[in-house]
Amino acid sequence: MPWVVTLISSARTTYEVQRNGVPGQEQVNRALALLAKRNGLPSVATNDRQYIARDDAKYHDVLLAIQTVGPTFRTPRGSGSAEATYPRSPDEMSELFRDVPEAVENTARIAERCDVKLGFGEIHLPEFPLSPGETAESRLRIMAQSGLRLRMAGRSDLSREERLEYELEMIQKMGGCSYFLIVGDFVKYAKDRGILVGPGRGSAAGSLVAYALGITDIDPIEHDLVFERFLNPERVSMPDIDIDFQDDRRDEVIDYVKGKYGEERVAQIVTFGTMAAAVRDVGRALAMPSGSDRIAKLIPYQVGMTIEKAIQMVPALRDLQSSRREARDLLETARKLEGMPRHSSTHAAYCDSKGLARGLLCAAGQSPGRRRDHPVRHVKTFESLGLLKMDFLAR
Repeated sequence: MPWVVTLISSARTTYEVQRNGVPGQEQVNRALALLAKRNGLPSVATNDRQYIARDDAKYHDVLLAIQTVGPTFRTPRGSGSAEATYPRSPDEMSELFRDVPEAVENTARIAERCDVKLGFGEIHLPEFPLSPGETAESRLRIMAQSGLRLRMAGRSDLSREERLEYELEMIQKMGGCSYFLIVGDFVKYAKDRGILVGPGRGSAAGSLVAYALGITDIDPIEHDLVFERFLNPERVSMPDIDIDFQDDRRDEVIDYVKGKYGEERVAQIVTFGTMAAAVRDVGRALAMPSGSDRIAKLIPYQVGMTIEKAIQMVPALRDLQSSRREARDLLETARKLEGMPRHSSTHAAYCDSKGLARGLLCAAGQSPGRRRDHPVRHVKTFESLGLLKMDFLAR
């Protein structure tokens, strides 16, 4: 909560003070200031941030009302912080804590000591375990060639051998050798233990290397499938192989991956469902469900539809906005909340908890009847950091 002041007595470093206008906050601040003084702890000024601009406070309260059961905007169950939980400027913070300037000075000192560099645009693959003197490239070549011979029952086929060589060169050029070794390894693990695995789907079925490694069971030469749809120099991201596993045994494969690469490199991924044209949600929060329902029915049901587009497309909606203040307030609030997260769920995924260390990001999801606890990260965050994502799908 925004009024909570944190005392880090065990580390004996700082105590945190906030002034967000919450009832009782100043009493807590004074009590902790005395405690901090007694223990010789300096103060640091912070400010809770729930939205971007001061004027967003009312929209934030509506969002809180939507996310809770029962309350409306007229009686919100908000944080009680009014317009205080937006990013304040340095001048605002200095004025707010003018009686304790050292608190703001300590905040600046901490900020100056922070030095985080994020490697956007780089790809970080986990390292597949190799024997001394062996490389990912040499291991992949040996496994792919032997796998193709096995698939062909020892028969020689020049066209397939040339295609395999072409794909191996492309994979090596794009730095994807470890990727194929990792996927091939956990698919083999599943098959060796009698866990049902899908035959392959999507563009990955166009890879002869994937077929040779047993990742897919579809011969791309026989079916005239194109490798470049799966991987080519124009791609700006790693290839994405979706693997279907037997739904009630998929967790066994995930546990194998965690055991091989380290549990600290595995984190579950969250995905957010967002509000589209959130007219009905906002209408309930504003205690006008019947009026919002009439307005919502005027919005065309189309993929990618927004309130702004609907106003331009539908004259009746445009007339309501211009002639009725209640409708105008409803549409303006809904426009502000459009695209905001509505709920969270499990994206089938895991990744490196050490941040930019070489890591594995693989999709896993939850199997029916089993609850699995893992650190939760957001998929877009880790994809932008170049960590590997693999979908473990249940079928």
